[in-house]
Order: sequence, then structure tokens, then C-alpha cells
Amino acid sequence: DFDLILIFHVLEHIDEPSSMIQFCRERLAPNGRLVVEVPYGSGNFLVPWDGHGEHCQFFSTASLSVLLEGRGFAVEKMVNGCYESATYNDSLRVMSRLAVTAEQKVTLFQQRFQELFQGQCIIFGVGKDFQNWFAPYLDEAAVVAVCDNAPTVQGSRVMGKVVQTPLAVVQGRGGVKILVATFRYTSEIIAQLLDMGVREEEIVTTEQFFARSL
Repeated sequence: DFDLILIFHVLEHIDEPSSMIQFCRERLAPNGRLVVEVPYGSGNFLVPWDGHGEHCQFFSTASLSVLLEGRGFAVEKMVNGCYESATYNDSLRVMSRLAVTAEQKVTLFQQRFQELFQGQCIIFGVGKDFQNWFAPYLDEAAVVAVCDNAPTVQGSRVMGKVVQTPLAVVQGRGGVKILVATFRYTSEIIAQLLDMGVREEEIVTTEQFFARSL
């Protein structure tokens, strides 16, 4: 498998460029990159139409993105104005990689959870952020307890657990780390937990969970 594949001024000559992209996909290493360059429209800043007899495709930023994404690539960077020659002085260059599948993202989520919590956590906050970003991907067995400041949700069941007050959960948590499962009120919740005697290193915010690097 190849770590890098370059296709420069080839796709515009092919009747079915999608087949070429698939050909590259099958030969690219998992962490490899595909770089494609084609004329941007006519390929020339001053000419509205390219009459080259061998060109059977004309590309825009949208059409090239659709072509790559349709074959399982994620576009990382796209630049126009690239110089191929005096004739094709306005070329479109795209850097792409293999897209991460939904299944792979779930695996990465679970790996991140394990890294941060070693398998178990307490959830603080069961609102929309929690329901959207965490609930679909967490195993109920990984959630030791659930708490929320809102009296309207206290007593309900989330992740198989009764939602309690933060104080009730903190008193009996046994050193388990707490996930602040909301993007809002984070600083207020952290201050509240610190006042209860929770150490800062035992608190993980949503921002920390989804950071690109730990």
C-alpha cells in the first residue's frame, strides 16, 4: 500500500474519473493521502472555456469534492490558482485522506473514554448535550451514577440510573472521575464540584473529552 498517491492533470482525461479514485483508494495505506490536481473550470484565468479535445471532464470545487467524498475520501485542503503551465495557470489542487467510517468513530470514542476514565465514570448533566454527544455511545455499565442540578430531571432514569443531586453522588462516588457532559455552565459546575471537595484532576469536561489531543 502507498502512503501518498498523486494524480496531477489526469482526471480531466477520463470518462469515469470515479473509477480512478476507487483504484487509488484500494491501493492507499490506511493513513495515506491522495492529492489530486485538475484544471479549475477552463483552467485559465483569462479563458472562459477549455477546448482541449482530450478533456472530457471539467471540475469545480463542489464537483471535485463530491467525486472524492463519494469514494470514501475526506477533503483536508483545497486550493485553486495552482500553476501547471502557462495554459493551465488556474488549477485546482485537493489534499484528501480516507474518511473515518461511523464504526471507526464509535471505536475511537470508546478508546477515548477508556483512556480518560478507565472504564467507569459519573455523569454530571443529562441535557441535550449529553443526549446528543454521549448517550448513544456509552455503555450503561460504564456509568456508575448520574446527577444534574435541575430538579425537573432529578428522580428520572438515565442510562439505567436514577438522576440524583450532585451532592448525593459526590458523597458516595468512591474516587470515580466525573464527566461534565455539557458545553454550557462548565466553569460553574467545576467550581461547584471543587467546593464539594472533588479534585480538579478528577473532573473531565466535554471540551477535554473531544479535544483532538489529550
